[in-house]
Amino acid sequence: MIPEGEVILTINIYFPGNYEKFNYIRPHMTLLMTGSHTLAELRDAICCVSDLQVCGEFSSTPDMAPDFISKDLFKSAFFFFEGVFYNDMRYPECQDISRSVSSFPVRTYSK
Repeated sequence: MIPEGEVILTINIYFPGNYEKFNYIRPHMTLLMTGSHTLAELRDAICCVSDLQVCGEFSSTPDMAPDFISKDLFKSAFFFFEGVFYNDMRYPECQDISRSVSSFPVRTYSK
């Protein structure tokens, strides 16, 4: 049950795309969250195929289960909302990867 007065947000997650090339871009996934959810909870709810990538050499033992996946090794992430970077620094091994893109020119796309 959602408490009275709680805001419900619809969040669309898009793949990076070439907006000049495609006429119609549809969301990869849509999430419904309340305003009381944290950005950490939003980050954990987003599923990316790259997070499931297996790291290591397994050609000689293809049936062996990997010890970890990419999401276990590469935990750094950020959100960029309304011109502000929000870095996910929950783990000691996280790095501020927003610095690598903060110098890119920001373009606004509207269709």
